[in-house]
Amino acid sequence: MYATLGVIAACIVLYFLYDKWCRTYFWRRGIPSPPSIPVFGNFTEWFVVFHDVFAGYFKKYGKVVGVYSFRKPMLLVADVDIARKILVKDFDCFVNRERNRLNMGIIRSSLVGARDDRWRRTRNLLSPTFANIKLKKMVPLMRDCGEVLVSVFSEREAAGKPIECKDLYGGFAMDVVGSCAFGMRVNSLVNKDDPFITHAKKAFSFSITSPIILLSMLFPWSTLVINFFYKRGVFPEDVENFFMGVFEKTIAERKADETSENSDFLRLMLNAHKEKDDAGHATEVEDGISDLAQETGWKPAQKTALDMKEILGNSVGFFLAGFETTSTALGFLSYLLATNESVQDRLIAEVARMAPTLDDVTFETIAKMEYLNMVVMETLRFYPPGEVVERECNKDVTYNGMTIKKGQYIFIPTWNINHDPDLWPNPDTFDPERFSKERRANNHPSGWVPFGLGPRSCIGVRFAILEIKVATVCILQKYRFEPGPETEIPPKLGNLGFLTPPNGINLRVRPIH
Repeated sequence: MYATLGVIAACIVLYFLYDKWCRTYFWRRGIPSPPSIPVFGNFTEWFVVFHDVFAGYFKKYGKVVGVYSFRKPMLLVADVDIARKILVKDFDCFVNRERNRLNMGIIRSSLVGARDDRWRRTRNLLSPTFANIKLKKMVPLMRDCGEVLVSVFSEREAAGKPIECKDLYGGFAMDVVGSCAFGMRVNSLVNKDDPFITHAKKAFSFSITSPIILLSMLFPWSTLVINFFYKRGVFPEDVENFFMGVFEKTIAERKADETSENSDFLRLMLNAHKEKDDAGHATEVEDGISDLAQETGWKPAQKTALDMKEILGNSVGFFLAGFETTSTALGFLSYLLATNESVQDRLIAEVARMAPTLDDVTFETIAKMEYLNMVVMETLRFYPPGEVVERECNKDVTYNGMTIKKGQYIFIPTWNINHDPDLWPNPDTFDPERFSKERRANNHPSGWVPFGLGPRSCIGVRFAILEIKVATVCILQKYRFEPGPETEIPPKLGNLGFLTPPNGINLRVRPIH
């Protein structure tokens, strides 16, 4: 018995010695790091809003700081010049995001889960899908969804009820993705009990706080056990089965009718390998993001079609990515308009002048609305939907005497960069003029990173921004936003990397005429 207790005690001691050794990684490399605790590292400090904790690190230790997610060393990089090298100049050394050892099911076959040459091939195939000439065809579908959204606003206003942005914009985003990506009329703002809606909401409730996710982070070896019992993946199986069934049926319909004029995401993926490298690219509008998604120079010798698993994975991935970020951004934009009356007045005037009716909401009109673009870009600077961009180093590289080793994980904190007073004077002031033609040239090329930067930036950035603009114009044709007694000023922000307000954003609307 004593021998057994001795072995157990020795194992515990060895475990904590190993844990301590892991948490001295940055000290051994001469990189500043805040104190961490056994087992959890710095992770327990992050159950509040990320950027507040990170700001404390940067203030005390500088703009490059080492932290520990449990025992795993993570390098926080808020130095924009180093961040630009990581994301753009030396992209070949940082191609991948952090490897997820858990089996995430069908999502692993998407662009989000792809790595190395498979990512390059998939990105190269899908990039033409989001060219302006393709997006132009999607504006009427977005406009139809915007019309339904405004009708719901009218009902709420007539009943004297507030506008709950998270719920309503979530429905709008779901309708847009359903229409533009899959050619489906979801109408989630009306049919709240539709199976598509209920399964989608269940998918969005799966997060980093899931016990399975936390267990895998605490004990990395446990992923072997988890993957054994969850052979289909830890993503909710009933949700995956439902969406795979929906998308497989839609794909079969697309293949059966090659003459269809549908230009939705599924159709474009099915034909992606037939696109020429420059096909479908219209002249870029002057929106300030023309160099955001600088494409990798790697090109495959021959384009090969996406297989069924890749099409399904990218369908689910696009649906998930296109919902949360867009609805959150629209909520924050509405809040900022409600609390900045002069900005809202000027934007309403631009809408009245350039797009007074629904028929005027076209791709060309939206592209010409300069102040709308300024407001959207400043909103995304002020409230970036995601707080970090992550990368994995695949080759040793040295910056300013600091060597980043192969296998090192990098966190680039978008909020902290977007609010850095060295880059943005008075960063906590909402000022769309930062993105005027006259001032835009003075902005640091890496100071605006709500969608990342470089070849692995968000592939759907133009789709998301266009969707936000269409919804905003449709609303401001008839209504203006105002704070109400229910409005939380400022809104409480979400944590663990996503800013979606846990209490929602509640506003009032008033007819303009």
